[in-house]
Amino acid sequence: MKLSRVSLLKDTIIYGLGDFLVTGINGFLLLPIYIKYLSQAQYGLFSLFNMSMTIFIYVIQFGLISAFSRIYFLYEGKERTRYFNNIVTFHFLLSIVLSIIIYLFKESVKKTLSPLLTDDIFYYAYIVAFLSFLPALYSMKYRLESKAKKFVLVQIVTAVILIISVISGLIILHKTLMGLLWALIVTNFIVWLFFLGKTLLSYNSFINLDQLKQSFKLSVPMFFSYIMVFIINKFSLILLQKSASLNTIAVFSFFQQLSNIVIIISVAAGKAIQPMIYNSTEESLNTTFTKIDSTYKNILFTISALLILFAKDLILILSNSIYAKNLSIFYLLIFSNFLYTSLLLQNTIIQYFLKSKWLFYCLTVGGIASLLTNYFLIPIWGIYGAACAILISFFCMVVANYYYTTKLIKYNVREYIFTIMKMILIILCAYLLTQITSLIIYILLKGTLTALLLFYLFKVVEGDKLIEQFKRKKI
Repeated sequence: MKLSRVSLLKDTIIYGLGDFLVTGINGFLLLPIYIKYLSQAQYGLFSLFNMSMTIFIYVIQFGLISAFSRIYFLYEGKERTRYFNNIVTFHFLLSIVLSIIIYLFKESVKKTLSPLLTDDIFYYAYIVAFLSFLPALYSMKYRLESKAKKFVLVQIVTAVILIISVISGLIILHKTLMGLLWALIVTNFIVWLFFLGKTLLSYNSFINLDQLKQSFKLSVPMFFSYIMVFIINKFSLILLQKSASLNTIAVFSFFQQLSNIVIIISVAAGKAIQPMIYNSTEESLNTTFTKIDSTYKNILFTISALLILFAKDLILILSNSIYAKNLSIFYLLIFSNFLYTSLLLQNTIIQYFLKSKWLFYCLTVGGIASLLTNYFLIPIWGIYGAACAILISFFCMVVANYYYTTKLIKYNVREYIFTIMKMILIILCAYLLTQITSLIIYILLKGTLTALLLFYLFKVVEGDKLIEQFKRKKI
């Protein structure tokens, strides 16, 4: 498979658009509507709803979609369809069992996870999580088969339904938080119903135990890995419920949601990259990895740096001055997500060699760091301590990941360290810019930094073209 930095950027844009149409619209473009039509306390409750929904998604999906992305290429033709149906069948059986468990132990789970939520909101979180599996499985299937048009079309339809539902619930019917939650349920139900019908058209009702065992070898470690991701990203919200008000939780969650732009872009790039890695032979793997890794990290760095430089402007556009008072939290969370998403290629390499347990070990290091730092820092610094805890946790995970990745492939750690140092420098520059009182100097310095970053991105993308042109001339 021919690889280039330009093609990687194009694939990133295509799948990025698809991901952004739903994830980005719900978590980014609709934020101004959420902030305007929900009180700060209601937005705090909405963030706790999202937290509960996230852990339910991890449990319901059980790491099967990640396993599916790796094992899918082991089958061809009708065997792929049978494998797909097998995963769907197991998912429904697992969901029935989980639904019974959630109903029987609702009070204990809710008290531990999100005691501030009402029973209705708690159940809504589970319903949305259940409805998310089938669309997510099909989205992964379309990506693996490089059916970008189908993938984007599904995302466009989902986004349109979501926007109509949210506008109806929040603006037209004035149902505030409950209107928003029902909008999410309606959107997910319509999309789920469509994919259910599509599945039934080619469905064979059987369970292939050999295929499931093969999937479980990857999905079980991935499931526990996702639980660790939840602990790293969301454990702070569980602790904050004990000491912080809903308004404070709303501020922290708003910054977390906004900083996820980095993750959205990373996921888009990752879905373009992963098939390239998985289709490589072991002989060509190192070349493929080296070619893509530098470009991926540099693009990710540039976008993260631009977000940091324009953080205050972005926050004021999407919300109000209340949220703009804690910019340093936003800086820390963007840096954290940059560290986390920069590991995507290394994680793909580990999965390529079927070493999913190593990913779990890396995330366990981050999870333990999260538990310790959150318990220590939140009582002292509140939401600032929570942001620092997330950053420390991801940094610990980066160190562990480097240890395991170097056992499988050559890795340029010096370049990665240099990229991290550049990110720290950008944060310092952004902080110093906020201290400048002269508007003219502020505009000049910010404009200069922006131009340098855009030029840097241009050179990264064009570098591959120049190399190819030089090679042609030499020939």
